[in-house]
Amino acid sequence: GKDPESHSYGDGFLNYTLFALVAHPLLGREAPADTIAYLRDAQQANGGWSYDGAPSGTDVDVDTTARAVNALVANGVPTGDATVAAAMKYLADQMQATGAWQFFGADDTNTTAMGLLGVASAGWRLSSSCWRSSSSSAATGAYVSPAAWLRSQQVTTDVDGDLGRFRSPNDAFGPVPNTSATSQAV
Repeated sequence: GKDPESHSYGDGFLNYTLFALVAHPLLGREAPADTIAYLRDAQQANGGWSYDGAPSGTDVDVDTTARAVNALVANGVPTGDATVAAAMKYLADQMQATGAWQFFGADDTNTTAMGLLGVASAGWRLSSSCWRSSSSSAATGAYVSPAAWLRSQQVTTDVDGDLGRFRSPNDAFGPVPNTSATSQAV
């Protein structure tokens, strides 16, 4: 499904390309170098990536950035590479004092789970602030592990059969709780 002109796996949503890049090593195939170059070129000046892959934007998109780190590292891009280092700085700078990452200005379980996966895929342990201080000199203050924050969002009493589920700001959008937060947190 790769577009021969853009080298992406679908214009408009960078996640199409990110999922395809993660699939290549899982299938025992080398990712196309021009698609890795496409991903590098889509990185914004702030070190992150936006959902639409627009390099000229300044969107705060931890989810896409974390998945981009995962895709690059899965395809053999070293964690010390400038593209990955810029993304790690972005993730460190976006992390909140609570240990969470935000989506639309609020601490978010889905986004925190994705941020956690991005940092872990770069080989860092989230139990220590070492990854944050190594990635950004601007990231200061007390460190709360994103995993600890996620655990604090888990339902621990059996109200309406929700025991074990992770709360999500997206729960408000439907009659049943959003399951993405739980799936991603696990």
